[in-house]
Amino acid sequence: MVISDHQITFTFFVSILILAAFFDIRHRKIPNLLTFPAVLVGLSFHVSTGGLQGLFFSLKGLGIGFALLIPFYAGGGMGAGDVKLMAAVGAFVGTLQMLKIFLLTAVCGGVYALVLMVVRGTLLMELSFVMLMLTQAVSGGGLGALRTRVNTREGMHYTVPYGLAIAVGTALSFFWP
Repeated sequence: MVISDHQITFTFFVSILILAAFFDIRHRKIPNLLTFPAVLVGLSFHVSTGGLQGLFFSLKGLGIGFALLIPFYAGGGMGAGDVKLMAAVGAFVGTLQMLKIFLLTAVCGGVYALVLMVVRGTLLMELSFVMLMLTQAVSGGGLGALRTRVNTREGMHYTVPYGLAIAVGTALSFFWP
């Protein structure tokens, strides 16, 4: 049996997603040693299979993945590793698949966050904080003020390992019509 470049690249891609989810759950951090090589492999694969057109395909996916999550990072609701992982995913899958992954990841992340809040008994408190964040954003307080409020919540150090949501959302995107 001959293993193709596509199979090797897909195996690498899946491995990166699994490792990122593991690190995010265990350490609340997605290492650059995962995301940067993933970007390079995604770009390299598409250049080797599609030349300049493949490069643009991959760069557009990378840019969309980055652009979709950077506002959440700027607002303090997400870590930089999550943004870099989503960009790396985009480098592999391109623009259209990236949009599908973003939507499925958002649903997975939202469900996961709700489950965690119910388990931790913080659902009502968190919902009131979301209302405060929305009020801040609508009133023109800006992302800087919003980030300060997110980071200074007294006694609150709960995070959602979004790397898991990205991995699950990505996996679902390949099976969703």
